[in-house]
Amino acid sequence: MTDNVTVPATGAIIGTKDIGGSVQVQRVALTVGGAGVANDVVGGAGPTAAGVIRTVSATDDPGVTALAALATAAKQPALGTAGTASSDVITVQGIANGVPLRDAASPETSTVYNGTTALTPKFAAISASASGSNSIVAAVTSKKIRVLAVDLIANGTVNAKWRSATATDLTGLAYLVANSGYVRPFSPVGWFETTAGAALTLDLSAAIAVGGCVVYVEV
Repeated sequence: MTDNVTVPATGAIIGTKDIGGSVQVQRVALTVGGAGVANDVVGGAGPTAAGVIRTVSATDDPGVTALAALATAAKQPALGTAGTASSDVITVQGIANGVPLRDAASPETSTVYNGTTALTPKFAAISASASGSNSIVAAVTSKKIRVLAVDLIANGTVNAKWRSATATDLTGLAYLVANSGYVRPFSPVGWFETTAGAALTLDLSAAIAVGGCVVYVEV
């Protein structure tokens, strides 16, 4: 028997399929949509327009498993342990060496950081009275002396400036009189620094006693 059935007296044709044994099964067209809407279902995969039925694959579907493997191959971020270096770990710990990120507002008295390098603050007294250069911090091979804080007070009228060894001015002149001076509070970026391998010196215009202290790091 052939497919389809013709309705007597009307000539209308109903779509059917012959499944054998003189049995016809009516063909049914699926539609999707809200109340009062009937969009014919669209075949194929991929479109998201009206008429497309979306499906969710089971997690054991081979296609889903393949996608998971692809995500891993593409180096998608994976969970890991904070503080343990890994190219897949997203953490507030430094990825290179596990150094915690520093909070600029966090008080710290024993360590400061130059990037991820921990530096120990050092201290030096200022006790200078000779006209010309007075050594305050001795030179350190291949290291710059970066001054983070300083206070200075003069016993008389004198002009003072900081220098890298005896060759390079690091500051302009400070015009001091008796019992006057200045305080430069802590600056994480430093107020000035010597060239590598040079001593930090205080240059005075006259033989007047000057005292104070400096806080510095070697970088």
